[in-house]
Amino acid sequence: MDPAPTLEINPIDAQSRSIGHGDVVRVFNNRGQLKVHANLTQSIKSGVVNITEGWWPEQYIEGQINNLTHDKKNLAQHHIMQANAAFFDVLVQVEKV
Repeated sequence: MDPAPTLEINPIDAQSRSIGHGDVVRVFNNRGQLKVHANLTQSIKSGVVNITEGWWPEQYIEGQINNLTHDKKNLAQHHIMQANAAFFDVLVQVEKV
């Protein structure tokens, strides 16, 4: 496990954003943002990024993972889940800091 949260990104996607291995990146969407180090890896599909899980908010360079999700209730799914939150998959953009 990494000693801090990281963003796994395919080298092809990183190159188009001028991101190098270990660079600090801003991960953001219309809900919020966070900053972590980039981990370039062929093991992640191009067009997809992954942020390692299990970190406390203070372990991120800035922000935290929950800044990217929401906790709005979807009444149509209320019987399935108390709050229909996007815990795992969210649309984000990534840029070098």
